[in-house]
Amino acid sequence: MDNWLRWSAHYRKLGRSEPALEAHPGSNEALDSKCYNTYYSYMPQGLQSDIQQKKPFRSIYEEAELNIVRTASILTDEMAQVLKQSGVSPQQYNVLRILKGSEPTGLCRNDVRDRMLTRMPDMTRLLDRMEEAGLVKRERSDADRRQVNTHITAAGKKILRDLETPVATAQAEQLGHMNDRELKQLIELLTKARSR
Repeated sequence: MDNWLRWSAHYRKLGRSEPALEAHPGSNEALDSKCYNTYYSYMPQGLQSDIQQKKPFRSIYEEAELNIVRTASILTDEMAQVLKQSGVSPQQYNVLRILKGSEPTGLCRNDVRDRMLTRMPDMTRLLDRMEEAGLVKRERSDADRRQVNTHITAAGKKILRDLETPVATAQAEQLGHMNDRELKQLIELLTKARSR
């Protein structure tokens, strides 16, 4: 009972009501029966429920891979809607970011292709369309006249500036329900999955 008296005085000092008491079987010590934890009833549903699949997955590998594909699809589709406001696709946005980071030298077509987040089978056509839209320009390299480097234009830089806040806001909305530790763990696991 001495412990309870100490805690009771502590609670009064903090201006809180004293904890409810219950007798513990076989002991003269009182127990605090109040719950001071917060529990959340919401738990994210699994992929099987999400895609309305009745049969179990064939393996843990299949379930993990399909989870990655489904998640990437949802996040990419949502981001595409944000980028659409500025008239660019996710691939074009990726090219603009790559070229901005390569200034002032620019990059040749193959270097741009190799840095893309998603595989682009026809990088030449993508750059052609972006050049027609005034987002990039191509120039022959002074060091090697056979090499053509692509640069971001002022219009391309403006699109990146205009999208900076909307993209950051969308990313926070997409992943803000996870804390920093969870996000770092997610990054580590995805990096490990790619580095086999």
